[in-house]
Amino acid sequence: MLAPSVVEIDPFIEDLADLIEYSVGQGVTLLLELQAPGLCAWIDRGQLENALLNLAINARDAMPDGGTLRLGSRADGKMVCIDVTDTGHGMDEAVRERIFDPFFTTKPLGQGTGLGRSMIHGFVRQSGGQVRIYSEVGKGTTMCLY
Repeated sequence: MLAPSVVEIDPFIEDLADLIEYSVGQGVTLLLELQAPGLCAWIDRGQLENALLNLAINARDAMPDGGTLRLGSRADGKMVCIDVTDTGHGMDEAVRERIFDPFFTTKPLGQGTGLGRSMIHGFVRQSGGQVRIYSEVGKGTTMCLY
């Protein structure tokens, strides 16, 4: 069961930044690009935290030699969007098509269940939003939570 409440997005991301920075480790530079001052979403705070932490950890795993992780917010019409962008290895079309399938993972055996992204997708859809993916092999990935 979701327990939605009004969440002001930019302060929420700022409060989560230390945990994300600690979780991704020293090889990843975290940049905040917050452009949604005062914008709020009616969303489950704990599930949003879990989703962003999961996406940050996936981004870290896509950058084994380090890189940059950007957390951004922006208004998009009547919706607020949170972008999670990495400079990792990116995904080809075949992977992008299956990325939200339960138990689908690109990680080696024992290093991922494939449930994180499908749970994020379900949570965002249940909250009245959607997830979009932009990715290019060798250039990185952006996950947009609307």
